[in-house]
Amino acid sequence: MKAQAHPGFSSSGATVAGIGSFFRRALRNWNDRRTVTALSDLDDHLLADIGLTRSDLDWALHQHSSALPSEELTRRALERRERRNRRVI
Repeated sequence: MKAQAHPGFSSSGATVAGIGSFFRRALRNWNDRRTVTALSDLDDHLLADIGLTRSDLDWALHQHSSALPSEELTRRALERRERRNRRVI
C-alpha cells in the first residue's frame, strides 16, 4: 500500500521557497525600519529639508508591519510637495 502525502506538504520545494521568501521580506522590513529609526537622529531642520517631520517618522513606523516605512515616508513627502506646489501656482 502506498502512503499518501499530507495535503499541506509539498515535496517540490515550494514550501521551502515560501519560507525563504517570508524571511527575506521580514529581513527587508526589519532593515527598512532600522533605517527609518536612524532618521530620528536628524534634527528637525534636516528632516524638513527632505520633506519630513518627526511625526511622519512616528506615523511610518506605526503602519502595518508588512508596509515598508521608507516607502510610506516617500509617498507622504511627495504628496506634501505636490500640495505645496499647487498652492504656489
